[in-house]
Amino acid sequence: VTVYAGAGERGFKDGPAAAALFSEVIGIVCDSLGNVYVADSGNRRIRKISPDGIVSTYAGNGEEGSTDGKSGEARFYAPNYLAFDRHKNLYVSDIGNFVLRKISADGMVTTLAGSGVSQYHDGQGKNSSFGKPQGIAVDAQDNVFLCDATNRRIRKITPDGTVTSYAGDGESRLIDGPASTASFLDPESIAIDDAGNMFIGDAYAVRVINTSGTVSTLAGSDHTGSTNGTGAAAGFSGLPGIGIDLCGNIYVADYFNTKM
Repeated sequence: VTVYAGAGERGFKDGPAAAALFSEVIGIVCDSLGNVYVADSGNRRIRKISPDGIVSTYAGNGEEGSTDGKSGEARFYAPNYLAFDRHKNLYVSDIGNFVLRKISADGMVTTLAGSGVSQYHDGQGKNSSFGKPQGIAVDAQDNVFLCDATNRRIRKITPDGTVTSYAGDGESRLIDGPASTASFLDPESIAIDDAGNMFIGDAYAVRVINTSGTVSTLAGSDHTGSTNGTGAAAGFSGLPGIGIDLCGNIYVADYFNTKM
């Protein structure tokens, strides 16, 4: 393990990676050119780290708010998770504003979906609502899938901002089966493999939604744990991060167990 960027102190400072300052870094994603983007939630900005180790502000002026516009003028409340689509648009789940934001390749920030109030409504654009927008991932058709933690659902947002419930019945429990009747505990993180299968970090379990829309539990259970093992014998405690490598292995950030 090495330090890639940041001086280890809380603050805000752009510049060479070793001297840069961040405050509460949460989401992280890379583009095809090797640039790293992080949601610096404490500074209410999206930061960019170039391959040559220079940290800059990609979007956000650091002031609390929900203003759309040019990247340097836009305001975020608490940006937390990031994902790119194939057109180099960057999506941000802005948990403090209860919305999904979009940063286009030319640096314009817009609110793609969400009313700004913590509720549950399907609909288009601002006629939709999220309870607690967390992890996001984008499929090959540029649909965004979002973990709506307090509504215990996976929401789907099409490129035109139409929001529907993709999986979960809203009940707090671990129930597998068809997407519409399956239940989640606290979905926080999501990743999509090349085949279109979705992997969800759901409190104490790793869940899978296959391309047929069936939800199953890959590992873990409905209660906290910390043991290694196979399937339900494995224990987790809070899964805010999940990723897939080129071989199809799943990696999770096991928050309360402070393990990877």
